[in-house]
Amino acid sequence: SQFRTNKVTSFESCFDSCQNLIRVDLSQFRTRHCVDFTRMFAECCELTYIDCSTFETKKVNTMQEMFSECSNLLVVDISSFNTKEVTTISGMFSRCCSLAEIDVSNFNTQEVTDMTFAFNGCSSLVKLDLSNWLITPNCMSYYLCKGCTSLVDLKLPRLAKKACIGFSTIDECPALLKKNQKLVESFEIHDVNYTVQENPLFEGVLY
Repeated sequence: SQFRTNKVTSFESCFDSCQNLIRVDLSQFRTRHCVDFTRMFAECCELTYIDCSTFETKKVNTMQEMFSECSNLLVVDISSFNTKEVTTISGMFSRCCSLAEIDVSNFNTQEVTDMTFAFNGCSSLVKLDLSNWLITPNCMSYYLCKGCTSLVDLKLPRLAKKACIGFSTIDECPALLKKNQKLVESFEIHDVNYTVQENPLFEGVLY
């Protein structure tokens, strides 16, 4: 907690693969000038709680695999995150298999071009609200929630004009698909993309 980080521009792989780390105090981390959080906590298998509430992220452009494979993570506080400049959140929470809830409703995704596998393998996740997210025509979103086997309540992102979203977004989500038979019936071919005009089920909550 005594690190002087006020001039640091990248925290890439800062704690990557610290597999026996059980606690980390980030309260004195200064991230004002940081642009890269790639794999910052990836494979911190024993961490159960990460508090990033003091982080300033307005200059950050990549959060790729930031918490990937934090398999025992139960709570992560990212309430302060400003993502207006972020372009990549691919695999951000991938394989966080103990994470039952995550609040990403404050994320601004207008500049994001890659959100693939963001919640891949979050097998304990029950509810996810992405209704404030925006998928643009240049954004890849395939396998966004792949393998979220416990997910039953999903609010999908909004789609910008000419943007589309594929069935792979919810691949291997049996609980969600069982609850939302209309969604299953709206697809004839796996991985075919539909625009929001063709798929009104993608507007808002799935029932």
